[in-house]
Formats: sequence, C-alpha cells, structure tokens
Amino acid sequence: MSKKEKYKQRADGRYYARVSTGKCDDSGKIIMKYVYGKTSREVEKKVNEIKYEIEHGMYAHDKGITLGTYAQKWIEVAKATKSAKTRDMYKNIINNHMDLIQHKKLKDITRSDIQLQINAVLDKPRTCQLIKITLKQILDCAIDDGLITKNVCNKLELPRRVVNTKRPLTETEKIAIKKADFTAKERVLVMLAYGTGMRPSELYALTRNDFNFVTNEVTVSKSLVYSGTETIVSYPKTNSGIRTIQLPSTIASIVKDYIEHNDSLLLFAKDDGTHMTKSGYNNIFTQALKKMRKCINQPFFADGSFDHLTPYVFRHNYCTELYYSGVSMKEAQRLMGHSDYGMIMKVYSHLDENKENTKEKIERLAL
Repeated sequence: MSKKEKYKQRADGRYYARVSTGKCDDSGKIIMKYVYGKTSREVEKKVNEIKYEIEHGMYAHDKGITLGTYAQKWIEVAKATKSAKTRDMYKNIINNHMDLIQHKKLKDITRSDIQLQINAVLDKPRTCQLIKITLKQILDCAIDDGLITKNVCNKLELPRRVVNTKRPLTETEKIAIKKADFTAKERVLVMLAYGTGMRPSELYALTRNDFNFVTNEVTVSKSLVYSGTETIVSYPKTNSGIRTIQLPSTIASIVKDYIEHNDSLLLFAKDDGTHMTKSGYNNIFTQALKKMRKCINQPFFADGSFDHLTPYVFRHNYCTELYYSGVSMKEAQRLMGHSDYGMIMKVYSHLDENKENTKEKIERLAL
C-alpha cells in the first residue's frame, strides 16, 4: 500500500488518522487523538511521535479540563488535610488572582500566560509569590494525574520583596506598657503577649483551665483560626507547638485576678462567653496600642516606637529577652513552639553579631 493510501483523505485535501491514547475520559471511553497533515507522510510522522510519547510515558491529555476547574478540585483533594488558614490562602489566590488564565485549558497554558497574571499585581510582591507557589503545585499535581507533561512555572520574573526587619520592643514601648490605662482585658492580653511570646492565635484560644497558679505556668495546646465566618479551635501542626511556659509572678498575678473576676471559660470572650470575631480580637490589641501611645504623649518617636507595632513584635521581643537572659537555643526553641532551630538561630545569630562589636574590637588592635 502506498504512503498516500495509508491514511484517509478529507474533503479539504488533508490527510488524517486516529491514535488511541490508552487513556479514558470520565465515562470510561477511550480517548482518541486526531492528527492531520498535508501529506500522508506528514500524518505518519505525527502518528509515530504520539505512539513514542505514549510508549515512554511522555503523553498527556488534559481531557479539556480548564485550570479553574482543576484548581477547585485540587484544593478539595490535594489540600484536604491542610489547616483552614492554609486552605483559605490557596482559595484566595485561586478565586481572586487567576482571572486571566482560569478559563484556559491546562494544556494551553504557557509561561507567558502566568507571567501576565503575575504582572497584574506587581505592586504586591507577596501576592506574586503566592500565585507562583500555588500554580506550581497545581500544575505538578496535573502532571501526576497525567493531564500535562511539563510545568511552565519556570523562569518567572517576580518583583523584589522587601521583608520588614523583625524588631523587639523599644524602651519607650516598654515604659508605655507599664503606664497605659488599659482595661482588664487589654492588660491581660498585652502582658501575656509580652511575658510568654505566644502567637496571637494561641493567645486568643486560651481558657482559664490552661493556667496553673501554683506553679505559675500556662499550657499552650491549641490555637484559634478563622475560615470565612467560621471560628475553629485548631491544634498545633507539630508536637512542638504544645508546650508549658513559665509566667513571671507579676504577670501570673494579673491573670489570676482577671480570671477570678470573670465567669467565662474562655480568657477572651464575648458577653455570651463565646469566641470573638477576628476583628474583635484585633480591636482589643488596637485599643491597647492607642492607650500606650497616648500615655507617652509625644508627636514623634525618633527610636521608631509604635512603628509597625504588632503582636509579633511582642513575640520577637520575648525571644530576644530569652537570649539576653542566657536561655539556651534549645530551650528557646521549646518556649517559642518551633519545630526546629531555624527561626531561633536567625534571632540568636543576629544578636550575636550585634554583641560582637567587631569594629570596636578591631580598633583596639591599632598601635
């Protein structure tokens, strides 16, 4: 049989052939790949290329699935065991930052398509980073599912992200903590943040039963997270998050007095005894900061006081105080609830560098 006769010819003059991919659609029907060419020889070449890819596990068929559809499936299947906070982060990226490419078929998405999506939010470096992270994971999963053969999330240009330098509390802020006219609830929140270094989500989940006033200790075993309007009491991702922290006696006394004058099981609760909304907790801290600034009564602070003062400044301050108190890196890791030395090492190493005063020591060597 001649090459010309090997494949059928269409009315438009082109030749075509069908190749079984060996894969099935959702109904169980074998997916066929159609190839076309101006000549029978061209069709045969394409058929052989497809057969080679199939035989060597290099062929993929996206079944016409769009990125948006697959992304929704991915979040429900691949991320089912992740925390509500993590899932919400991915959902936000998928629902709000894939509008330019969500209707494209998986096989049609190019690196340029993704770059354009990133370019739409270049003024938000962290969002750009999360778009890349999310899409890379989605496309990796699509490869594992045999829907595409390569991940096009390579060589993307991301804007430079400037990370705010972590800082401890300033001396002015420490004075303000002592002088501010806090409500009882504000004082307990601020003092626990200062004296334990807990994450905000851990502070908000505390109950009266977490405190032992015989030993002056607080046990951290849970955190409060939000998924949409739902409040969820979550447990640490690792066993390192479960820990007991020694309370300074002055702080223990403040907390004890507060608990004795409140009937609620939750340390920070609404009038009906249930958990506050996320904005409710944030408002307590915001009002406390206003009172701290007010009691100092200065229009400008040269030392950077009250600049980006967040609950995490209190946490970083606690870690810094552990260092200056001579607490070992291993114990600091335990008290901070970290699963490894990484974060503690960064803080301790930075403080070691500051302590070195290399320039001054070298000057002493001069004759």
